[in-house]
Amino acid sequence: SDMALAVPLLQLLLASTPCWMVYAVLVRGYYAQQDTLTPALLGTVLTVLFIPVYLYLAVPAGAAGIALASAASMACYTALLMAVWVRREGRLAFQGLLSTALRSGACALPACLGGWWLDQLIRSRLFLHPVFTSLLGLACGGLFFLAVFLPLSAKFCHGAPDPLLQKLAGRFRRRGPALRAALACAYIL
Repeated sequence: SDMALAVPLLQLLLASTPCWMVYAVLVRGYYAQQDTLTPALLGTVLTVLFIPVYLYLAVPAGAAGIALASAASMACYTALLMAVWVRREGRLAFQGLLSTALRSGACALPACLGGWWLDQLIRSRLFLHPVFTSLLGLACGGLFFLAVFLPLSAKFCHGAPDPLLQKLAGRFRRRGPALRAALACAYIL
């Protein structure tokens, strides 16, 4: 029952995953320029500014309000870091980011929907221990996502999955083909 209560909260938090990815790359640019102060100060200021938002959303919406405020806070933090970076370095750093994000999102949509459907199918048809059923559903949904997303992104995102595929090829080059495929899937999951 605890897992069932946590799922919608996790879904709200996962909405900010694209922001976390942009943040992870962007903050390394700040660090490469030996500027650790700007991300720390902006993060602190946004945390203080978002305290009223947390309080306001926590009262009517409870834990869901806190998760929503956390996702919104991360989105604002990333947008602020991007704005400061553009002011300092120019727009060239983000050239192509929006079109790549849209193409990647379009490739991910059928993979997500199919993986979600498969996960729900497994959860509704198997009557095993709930934790085992959940793990099996997540694993099968994740493998489905991988099987659909990688070919679509290879075709429509022109080179976006190449670093992942090169890394996987390097890790599993000396193993047999079946073992390579199984290890690659396990590594990604």
